[in-house]
Amino acid sequence: MAGNVFKLLSDLAAKEAPQVIYKYKLKPLYRAGALSLSAVLLAYSLTFADVSKLSASIQYKGADEEEQKDALFLIKAYGPIAMAVLPLGISFGSLYVLSRTVTKVRYIPQVNGLPKCELTRTSAILGRDITISKPISQITRSTNVRIYTGKGPQGLDDKASFSFYLKDRSPEVRTPLGRLYILPRSGDVWQSDGRVLSALFGGDKQGKNALFSEGDAAQGSGAVDPAAGINPAQKSAILQEMRKLNDSSRVKFHRKGQAMSQSDIVKNIVNNTKK
Repeated sequence: MAGNVFKLLSDLAAKEAPQVIYKYKLKPLYRAGALSLSAVLLAYSLTFADVSKLSASIQYKGADEEEQKDALFLIKAYGPIAMAVLPLGISFGSLYVLSRTVTKVRYIPQVNGLPKCELTRTSAILGRDITISKPISQITRSTNVRIYTGKGPQGLDDKASFSFYLKDRSPEVRTPLGRLYILPRSGDVWQSDGRVLSALFGGDKQGKNALFSEGDAAQGSGAVDPAAGINPAQKSAILQEMRKLNDSSRVKFHRKGQAMSQSDIVKNIVNNTKK
């Protein structure tokens, strides 16, 4: 992980072809383990439910009429059947985690408007690729887990978690389970710099902007803007760089016939990282 993150973002925005900014190889052993765990727990759940039902039926038939009408007796007899829900839930949970694990993220530049983000995951049972494409502003970091930690070769290592999460904020996705995407921290990031993902999808959980770090501070000068996490020298440098690299209308420098402020242009360049 080296270099100024703003230069990396300008290089990424200047690309005309889609770029893979995150890649993770799901090992066959992991898939086999998840499927095996799900199958074992499913079989255990069904067997437990069947045995519990049989035991409850025997107890019910052996009881007298007064006991058969007693609510406490019925709860004790048939209550254990509900315990089968626990292994059944874990079984489906292992399949869900497997199906929501992202294997590839692509940054897709657009001639007009914000770029798009393409997420690829695999189906739980057959292992087929499932790809969705959304405006990058609709894919954000989950609020309870940060992306960039500054630790490890890519700045993604975290002792507290093996993965970070992205959420699909698009209105057509209505269920919480359908919004979540899981990205293992061991995946490969574009230019091996986790700040790129943090800039595109959000800062840390304290609301700080991960675009600014100690490494960037050494390369810039001037006071740090606390609202944007970018000092004036960096703003000027990235603005000039982006204007040189983007002769097309891929990056907007005007809004409705009016010139945008330098701060607004920089925020537009890094794709509204504050959201």
